[in-house]
Order: sequence, then structure tokens, then C-alpha cells
Amino acid sequence: MKFKTDITILGTVVFDIFVPNFEKIPIKGQAIEIDEINYSIGGCGANPAILLSKLGVNVSLIGAIGFDFWASFILTVLKAYNVDTSLIKLSLNYPSAVSILFLDKNGERSYIHRTGASNELDIQHKQLRQIYKSKIFHIGGANLLPSIDGKPMAQVLKKVKSKKVITSVDLAWDVDNLWMEKLKYSLPYIDILMGNEEEIKALTESKNLKSSAKVLHEAGINTVVVKRGKKGSFVSSNSEQFDVPSFKVETKDTTGAGDAFAGGFLYGVLKGMNLYECTKIGNYFGALVTTAIGSTSALLNYDASNIQQILKT
Repeated sequence: MKFKTDITILGTVVFDIFVPNFEKIPIKGQAIEIDEINYSIGGCGANPAILLSKLGVNVSLIGAIGFDFWASFILTVLKAYNVDTSLIKLSLNYPSAVSILFLDKNGERSYIHRTGASNELDIQHKQLRQIYKSKIFHIGGANLLPSIDGKPMAQVLKKVKSKKVITSVDLAWDVDNLWMEKLKYSLPYIDILMGNEEEIKALTESKNLKSSAKVLHEAGINTVVVKRGKKGSFVSSNSEQFDVPSFKVETKDTTGAGDAFAGGFLYGVLKGMNLYECTKIGNYFGALVTTAIGSTSALLNYDASNIQQILKT
């Protein structure tokens, strides 16, 4: 039986290890005791895919994992939440991607990361056929995809755009500091570009969000969505600009907040909501995910039954 896809997501798939309430790194030769270690699935591809599936959306995920223990856990979790894993590549050359995240008392994170199998993430005819059948194609974590970033991404987006599929790209921080040099080829083929405030300003070399949006609209982007954490979100289209306030919650871990925002926003797009409604749903899930440790933990018992209530608040 073929999987019916509403949204296809391409992005990183990661095994995350969390160390909460972490205050200091032990000096060489010493050890410190910690009370808790958590682990979960993560990644800019996996996180929004799980949320969207929980909301009743048919999601296919394109990613890459190694032939190891981490991969077994990742696939088990994705299948448990009804995410289509048939497009995930199994690498024999790289291990699965892993992050170790250290959380301070305010839930802010610092982390170390092994890219692993994400180095081999690619799109073949099988993946393209599935994308063409989708209503939305989303790339999560642009700048973290060494085999996709740059001209290869543009080539894929151009093909997808020609099939009348809505295209969406969510940025990650560019450690190579190339920014526009990588993304410029793709801009004419992106309908929705998401990123946090620092990423959008770095990409456009602009000092404020309105000038950043102007640069991106002139390059061909229809909708620019800027995630601003506790400040909410800024949205700019060719016809309107506005801010959407955040939801106030008690934050335990900020990991995955941007991915949850992306999943919520795309849910609204899929359901034909206006930009303000899409952003409000994105803000809600971006806030909700921070109330528990792990990039999807707070979402796993959630469904779409109170979406309308969210829009009324």
C-alpha cells in the first residue's frame, strides 16, 4: 500500500542526549555527579515531522541514518508516530547523527554535535516522485546539509516548484558563514522562508527585519517568517507585515522550539489558514515544546482537537 503524503520533509534526523541543570564542565581528571540524563529523537527534519503527524497530517521524511543502535531507536520512534520512513537513507559509511545537549537552569542550551550520516543525505528519483505528490515540501535545517546546501538545493526546489508544490525552507545557523552565497541559487524557488532573527539578519546583512524582508522579497521569496523566541514572530509577505505575540510558558528546554514552530506554521498552511493564524499556531507549538526536556517530549500526547481554541486565545 502506497503512503499518501500531505507534506514531505527533508532534514536532519538526530539522536539527542540531554544533560539538564548543567552548571560547569569538570576539569581534566575530575568528575561531577549529575541527577539526570535524558534522550530522545531530534533533528530539523524529524521534529516537525513528528508534530505534524500527531496533528493528523500524512508526513514523509527524507533523512539519513547510520547502521547502528541510534538508528534502531530513531526508526522505532518515527514509526510509532506514523511518520513515513521509506525515504530515509541507511548509510554504511557514516554513523547516525548525535547531539549532546547541556541545559542550564533556564533551559538554554549549548551542545556538541556529530553530523554523521547527514553528510550523505540526498534526493533520488524515489524521493522526488513522493515530493511531487505532496502539497508542501519543507527543508528543515538549511546550512546543516552539506550534500544539499547550495546549488543542489536550488536544483531540487526548481523541479518541485514546477510541479506546483508549495516550497518551504527553515534556516539553521551557518557555521561556514557563507549565508547568501549558499542560498542565493534557491531563493527564486522558495515560497516560505523561515529563520530566527539572527539568521535572517546574517543572511541579508541587514540591521532590521523590515529591510531584511525587503531584500528577500526582491530575491523572489513570497513569505518571510522570523522566529523571535519570547518576542513572538515577525511575518512579511508581498502584501502585509505584522508581529504575532508569543505564548507565555515556564521554559525547561528550548531545544526544538524553532522546529515545532515550523511544524505548526505548516499545519496552518496545509489547512488553508491565513498567515496570522499560521503564525499563531507556530508560536503556540514553539512555546509548548519548551515546557519539557527534549525536542518533541511535550508534543507526544497532543492532537489537533484544540487548534481552534488556540486561535481564539
